[in-house]
Amino acid sequence: PEKASREEIEKLGALGYISMTRGAPGAALPDPKDRIGSLAKYKRLFELFYAKDDARVVPLAGEILAAEPGMISVWRMRSASRERLGDLEGAARDLESALARCPDATAEQKSEVIEQLANLRARLGDRAKAEEILRAGLAGSLATDGMRVALARILTETGRSEEAAKILPPAAASDSAALSDARGVAAAESGRLDDARRAFEAALAQDPGNATVLLHMGMLSLREQKFGDAEAWFQKSLASQPEAPGTLSALGLAQVQQGNTSGAQASWSKAVRLDPTQYDSLLNLGMLLGRMGKLDEARKALEQFVKTAPRPRYAAQIAQAERLLKSLPASGR
Repeated sequence: PEKASREEIEKLGALGYISMTRGAPGAALPDPKDRIGSLAKYKRLFELFYAKDDARVVPLAGEILAAEPGMISVWRMRSASRERLGDLEGAARDLESALARCPDATAEQKSEVIEQLANLRARLGDRAKAEEILRAGLAGSLATDGMRVALARILTETGRSEEAAKILPPAAASDSAALSDARGVAAAESGRLDDARRAFEAALAQDPGNATVLLHMGMLSLREQKFGDAEAWFQKSLASQPEAPGTLSALGLAQVQQGNTSGAQASWSKAVRLDPTQYDSLLNLGMLLGRMGKLDEARKALEQFVKTAPRPRYAAQIAQAERLLKSLPASGR
């Protein structure tokens, strides 16, 4: 690979992407030229990562970390590449290693890793572990509003919306869109739909194109059984993030409620294609295909759901899918 110049080395160090090792007080500073080989690898890693050549990022990051395990940015890049490759468990382990092996990382970097790790553990179906990670972060000096928002989301999803509301700071004019959005989600789950709408509107006032808030406005419309309005909000969200699997999953719900089965099939199929961990979409797709008489496709989707969905989180739905599979006629094979 092309060698990194001295100027590039020093720039990477100044930006905090690499550590320029310092000797003991009074000792001669190391010459950056001595590290050109390893830094050339680091430069190549950046190129591969931003080109999304993840299959090559993972081994190259491993080589770098074997020599310099304290480089938190490399752990994070390898984690992100593993995530894009579908290896969520490996991605989570990399972030755990980053926290354990990078004591000199900045507080901001550590906080971001905690938020990302909790998100991965939740996606893997271990919400209890995700909650534990976030509570530990909030108990120390690394607490951020992002952690509060993430914990509030988990509490809301597990039926503890009132507790979620208490975790968030009091509303203020300076609130970020994420904070206002989290308040809205907690209010909606508590049945306070007017409060939820006001919170979402406050979030959109801060960030009109925020795809997450637009998604939640659509979910609020679904609760109100305003399916046309819901679809419009989801389409606005997709205009900001065209390949957001969660939004496509929600769009399918609005479409099927309006009788647009082909649209729902397309939305759920795309959601699963973009993110195989969209288990709700996968189950909905299997059931819809069965009702549409597409038995081979239905069986394939349901079998994939039973095989891949995390049992601790989806035990009841897996049992439902297994019953549906048994009910499919043999001719559907």
